[in-house]
Amino acid sequence: MSAHNLGPPARILAVADVFDALVSDRPYRAGMPIEQALAIIRSDAGSKLCPECAEQLVELAPSLAPARVAANQAIQPGSTVPASPSRTLVPA
Repeated sequence: MSAHNLGPPARILAVADVFDALVSDRPYRAGMPIEQALAIIRSDAGSKLCPECAEQLVELAPSLAPARVAANQAIQPGSTVPASPSRTLVPA
């Protein structure tokens, strides 16, 4: 299935999901640097991922770094995050 067979919300979610999977720490590996993940997103744009959605992520990437740092500081290994809708990890 190509990216163009999906509706716009699914295309956006696909790019976001791939990006998150690449940069997030896993029990078996550390998350990769944002620039490395963006290089993979760029290489998959047009074949596996929607090129327009991938380009939007690449353009927004500089604004993601501060939010990622805040999220990493808020969630430490072994801690739990309360299921509170008022909790915000990204500054407004």
